[in-house]
Amino acid sequence: MQLNTINALGKLTPHPVNINHIAGATPSLTCEDVAGSLGIIENHLSCLLLYKYCHDLDMGKVLVDYVKTACQGLFNNNCWSMQYIDEITDVALVELFDDKNCRICKGSKIIISDNKQAECHSCNGKGVKRYSERYKARLSGINKTSWNRKYSERYEAIFSMLTKWETQGLNEMYYLLNDDN
Repeated sequence: MQLNTINALGKLTPHPVNINHIAGATPSLTCEDVAGSLGIIENHLSCLLLYKYCHDLDMGKVLVDYVKTACQGLFNNNCWSMQYIDEITDVALVELFDDKNCRICKGSKIIISDNKQAECHSCNGKGVKRYSERYKARLSGINKTSWNRKYSERYEAIFSMLTKWETQGLNEMYYLLNDDN
């Protein structure tokens, strides 16, 4: 669906939008417009979207605090310690927000084989190549053996939670800006 920019700007601002100063140009949504609308959705979602899409690096530490809070129950249920949670979360954020496309499918998430479409096996249909376990361990400052034995599962839980938050936040943004609302 094509988003009508004028209507979207109207939905993002609490006051009427004046476009008289735009001489023949098509107004576009800026990071500030999107950031303004994020005040309407849940804090952890808006924080994640501000960090990724508006490049608000101050949100990184706030996001780590949200992750810590969200992980407390999960970690307690699995008898996991909170050791290295900051480091693991930082690496998960870097991986999640790294926009390197998969080399096999070029980010399309599918490959064509024998005139049939199939999910890309290299990136598991995500369009982005995941980091190796060795690389994640090195970025976290944890040795590979400890990573594989203790922290890999915790990392995947955090990474999965962050991807769900991103999807949920983008869905809420879509419904907020949808022309039919």
